[in-house]
Amino acid sequence: SRCSALYWIDVPRIDVPQVALIEAFGDLDAILAGAPDSDAVPKRARAAIAACDGEALRRDRRLVMLREDVPLPPLAFDPFAWDNVLAMADRFEFTTFRRRAEALMRDDGLK
Repeated sequence: SRCSALYWIDVPRIDVPQVALIEAFGDLDAILAGAPDSDAVPKRARAAIAACDGEALRRDRRLVMLREDVPLPPLAFDPFAWDNVLAMADRFEFTTFRRRAEALMRDDGLK
């Protein structure tokens, strides 16, 4: 069983609340290492976690992780300028977002 959703602690057949696993073990690696042998984790949950492919879970985690060590190029525009916010809302057809942004601009006396 691959159990790739374990990284999000949403594995079928495990009745242990996600928060309890995170609080007890800290992170995915600690859950994979300690939960199968822990008496604090229900037997069915221990068996399901032990059956998971830990390497696949770690690979999946790396695929969705945002890297913080990559430098970003400078932006050619100010993403927080109201004109740019409204242009982005128009481009992606975010009509509700645009209405809210315009309301904020009116409240700030900018429009």
